[in-house]
Amino acid sequence: MDCRSKILRGILSMHELLEAPGAEWMDGFIAERLRRGIQLQVIRSPSRESEHIWPSSQDELRELRYAPTSMDLGMTMYLYDERVLYVSSRKENFALVIESPELSALNGAMFDGLWITLGSSPARRTR
Repeated sequence: MDCRSKILRGILSMHELLEAPGAEWMDGFIAERLRRGIQLQVIRSPSRESEHIWPSSQDELRELRYAPTSMDLGMTMYLYDERVLYVSSRKENFALVIESPELSALNGAMFDGLWITLGSSPARRTR
C-alpha cells in the first residue's frame, strides 16, 4: 500500500469484508498499514457489523465512527492520496482503484462531511 499522506480514510462494510477478501487477508492488510505508520479514519454501518472487531485503537492507529443506523453502507471504499478504492461484496466480486484528483477530492469532501457530523468515536451502536 502506497499512502504518502499517512492518512487512510475508509468506509468499511464489515460483513462483506469478512466474506471477501476475508479476515486473514484483512489482518495482513492491517499489519502492513501499521508497519508503514498509516493512520486509519473509518466509518462503519451498524447494520453491516458482524463481529466485535477492529475498534478505535491508538496502538492500531485507528479511529472508528459509526454512521447513523438509517445509513446502510454496504460497500467498502478507501481514500488515500489521489486514489479511491472500491471493494464490492462477494456477490458482485470486484475491486476498483481509480487514480483521479477530482474524484478523490469529491469523495474526500463527502467523507469529511460525514466524519465531522458523526463527532467523536462512540461505542459500538446496536442494530
